[in-house]
Amino acid sequence: MTNSNSSSKYLKRQIVDGVIRQLDAVSRVLKVLSAGRLKVVDVPSDCSIVLNGESVKLRLLQPGDHVRITYLYENSVITAQCIEAGIVRPLNTNGCCLQIGVENGHE
Repeated sequence: MTNSNSSSKYLKRQIVDGVIRQLDAVSRVLKVLSAGRLKVVDVPSDCSIVLNGESVKLRLLQPGDHVRITYLYENSVITAQCIEAGIVRPLNTNGCCLQIGVENGHE
C-alpha cells in the first residue's frame, strides 16, 4: 500500500539529456526524445531557459535542439526547473543549469 501523504520535500531533481521533437510555446510543453523514448515536459513560466549560454524565452527553442533538462517528477508529470539548450556543458555540482553570461544580475 502506498502512502497518500507524500510531500514534495521528498521529490528529487532528475536530469534528462535529449533532443526537442515538438515545442508548444503557448501551452508551454516540450516533447523530448531521450534514450529512444519520448518524454512530455511541462515548462512553468519561472523555469530557467539557457540557449548557447544566453538566457532566453521558451519560444526561441526549436525542434532539433539538444537539451539538458533538470526536472521534478510528481504524479506522472515531468515539470522542468531548468533547461539548457544548444551547446550542453558538463553538469555543475548541484545538477542544475548555470546562468551563463549573466554576472551580478547584469548582461
